[in-house]
Amino acid sequence: MSDRIFSFLLFFLLCAGLLSGCADSTAVSSRQMSDTSGLEASSSETAAALFGLSLDDSADCSALSDSDAALYHQLCGTLFPYLVTQFGKDDILFQEGTFSLEDYLLFLNLYLQQNFADAAIEIRQNEFGQPIYFFEREFYAQQFAALCPLAGQLPETIPTEEINGLSCVAAPEMGWGGTTVFTLKDLVWEEADRCLVTVLASDTESDLSTQIQFTLQRAKTVDFCFLGVELLNF
Repeated sequence: MSDRIFSFLLFFLLCAGLLSGCADSTAVSSRQMSDTSGLEASSSETAAALFGLSLDDSADCSALSDSDAALYHQLCGTLFPYLVTQFGKDDILFQEGTFSLEDYLLFLNLYLQQNFADAAIEIRQNEFGQPIYFFEREFYAQQFAALCPLAGQLPETIPTEEINGLSCVAAPEMGWGGTTVFTLKDLVWEEADRCLVTVLASDTESDLSTQIQFTLQRAKTVDFCFLGVELLNF
């Protein structure tokens, strides 16, 4: 009799365990489906609350939702260094497959200064008092490759300097400025991780304006990487 009771209890416990496992599995699947459906929904939405905001990261974000504010800062961190260093050039970097290593390095250096200044191994000043940021070559190369698939790997010819036993790349500050204001005009998610961003570049000393469309994709080591840039009008 005791053997039958023991067998029944063991069978009951096994059934309870299996049912519990099925419930957990169902709960996990529900969360995953919920997350996925949320991403799919966002892919067709626009961040209308951000339209008209300056991309120099100076906008007051207190009235924005947390997600819109986070997106705004990510767009500023990615787009503003590009716009400041590349706007007005004859060839727009990444437009129709064009690529200039010199221009890309100017953009990359400002991008790192504005977004990863704390990662600099050392900051010096040149004879004019302008700062020179030194980033570990491995980190510099990672960002170089991550910002645009067209960039490829960091060329071995990029000069390096050893600091505290680390191979470092110099990123001098160039003192960028101008009379152009860049504002966000439109943003449309094509997919959950890919969007089209339209920027309006307006000259403060004339009525001239230009629209630039960026194709961006979320990336692991940077907020966004550049898939393409197109001038919509001149």
